[in-house]
Order: sequence, then structure tokens, then C-alpha cells
Amino acid sequence: MRYIQNSIKILLLISFWTNNAFSQKVGINSSFFIAAIGSNGIMIASESRGSIYDQTDSSHSILAYCDEEQKTAIMGADGFAETGNGLYGGVFFKGVIHRFAMVSLKPPPLSHLFANLLYFCQQDMPVSVYNLFASNLMVAAGYENGKPTICYYNGILKNKGCINTTGYFESDTTIFKDLYSDTISCENLGKIAIKAIYKYAKDNNKQSIGGPVRILKIDSSGTYWIENKPIFNWNYFSDFLSDYNKHKVKLQYTSKKNIKKVKELFENMQR
Repeated sequence: MRYIQNSIKILLLISFWTNNAFSQKVGINSSFFIAAIGSNGIMIASESRGSIYDQTDSSHSILAYCDEEQKTAIMGADGFAETGNGLYGGVFFKGVIHRFAMVSLKPPPLSHLFANLLYFCQQDMPVSVYNLFASNLMVAAGYENGKPTICYYNGILKNKGCINTTGYFESDTTIFKDLYSDTISCENLGKIAIKAIYKYAKDNNKQSIGGPVRILKIDSSGTYWIENKPIFNWNYFSDFLSDYNKHKVKLQYTSKKNIKKVKELFENMQR
């Protein structure tokens, strides 16, 4: 791929996986986003709840929730969001985009972005981790040829495409579809998206959706957090563990017995 810098850099990144102690132990699921083109740019809304489970337990029962996950990532002047799996062999979605940016000469055009990203991940990740990543629903948003553009990739249906100038894309159908207009500002679209996401969670009894909804605005001059800018900067699960061990991270446990399970799971990962 023309946007991958060189094979040496890729080999240096691949060495991460051979030394990654977290690759098959902890899983974190991600939930919901809405991306929309407004009157003054593009808005990406993403809630921040991560559902933590033990990957070695076949039931994948949720042990706890963390409301500080960053499901929206930034690369240059573009924004990304995902639904599905939030952790890939110890690397958060934000970390995957960070690793991709490290080997890119420059961000590829949005219409080619997912082809390049998936190619990179296929070279960078073990097969099982890549398959996990490639099964996600993702969007990338920015400007292409001067037009506000949102591109999507659906790993379940194996399709992708782009919209520009007007339109929106969401993880699932919400009231947003009835309230959307490209004449509405990103700031107000963000407020509509927050209501839509929380209503969807309530109506569908989705405990996995919650926490602050982060709103990223993208316009022709760059990217800006306009609601709930992330507090932490986690690219890797080891970054999360560091803050967890310093008691900076609050978890919501699904039962009292899971307090001990989570503690033991995290302790075993650090041995």
C-alpha cells in the first residue's frame, strides 16, 4: 500500500505482539456512535462505556463497566469511531489508529482509508486479533476534496462506502433519524445525538451503553472536542492498568463477587 511507510517500521510494530501479555485475557466491548454532517462541519458522538469480561471464560459474562473508554480516535484532521470490540490484543481502538498513523506517510484519502487501515492491521496483528478488529462497525470522518465526508466499514456485512455533503451514519436506528437535518450545527446535532443514544439504551435495556457521550467536531480547519473531552490517554491496556492501580479509574461491577474476579484477573495479567 502506498501509504505504508516501510516494512522495517511494520516489523518493529509487529514485535509488540510477541511481547504482549494481555493479548488473550481481557476483553472490552464497545457500544454506540452517531456521525453526522451538519451546517458547520461533521459531528461524531460516542458514549464511553466499556464492558469488561474475561476472554478465557467462554460465557464472556460482563464483570464490570468502565465509563472512561475512548471510542473516538483522531488521526490528523480526521476522526474515527467504532462499535463492537474495544480491545485488540491489549490495544484499544485509539491505540490501533495511533499505530496506523505511525507508519503512514500521510493520512490516506477517506475513500481509501479503510482499505489501507485493514491492510496495515492484517500485517501488524496476529490473525485472531485481526479477525476481531475486522468484525467491527467503524466510521471515519473528515474532508475530502473540500467536502465533509463520512466513510463507513461494516465488518459483519463486509461492506463499506462514503457519504458527503449531507447525511449521517449510526450504530443502530435511533430517534436521530427523525430529527436530523444538515442545516443544524454540529453543536446542536451533538445534543440530539446524546438524547438519541441514551433513549436507545433505555428503550432497549442496553446496560452496555452509558457514561458521558463524547462529541467531536470536525471542520475544514481541524478537530475539536466540544463535549466531554477524554480525561485519560489510553492507547494500550497497560495504560489503563497503570491508572487503575493508582485508583484513578472507577469501575461499576455487575455483582459483588465480580469485584474479586476483576482484581484477580488484573493481578494475574501483571505477573
